Amino acid sequence: SILTVPMLAILTSCASSSGSGVRHASSDAFSASTPGASRITSNAGGYEVVFAIMAPKVPLNEPFEIQACVTVKAGSPIDAKNLVISVDAAMPQHQHGMNTKPRIEQTGDGCIHAEGMLFHMVGRWELYFDITRNGITERAQTEIMLE
Repeated sequence: SILTVPMLAILTSCASSSGSGVRHASSDAFSASTPGASRITSNAGGYEVVFAIMAPKVPLNEPFEIQACVTVKAGSPIDAKNLVISVDAAMPQHQHGMNTKPRIEQTGDGCIHAEGMLFHMVGRWELYFDITRNGITERAQTEIMLE
């Protein structure tokens, strides 16, 4: 399904900073019921990703942040010890990805905070979440139309 822009609300209540500058997110505070959050299922059906773009809309050619949490499809939390979540984006019709590599912080609770996402062109983007657990990767993806 295509997500339209503007897409998601600011979710400052689910992130806090520690003295070390590390952001921590709580999967309890951040869920599919959070205003503006979107939910997608991985292609193989094993996981559900709930994510939000931390801006009123996806900006053109400006960095933005994403917060995401993963649960197994049955709805129970993930054992995050063996879980790695990555996020990336591409424009398949143009055969290229982003010009930047996002900084992804695994928060240790099945959630991530990614900074430095950047869509440098208008058009159809695909947003990818790769969930790797015990050496097996599933991808959850959705489309974003940037106008």
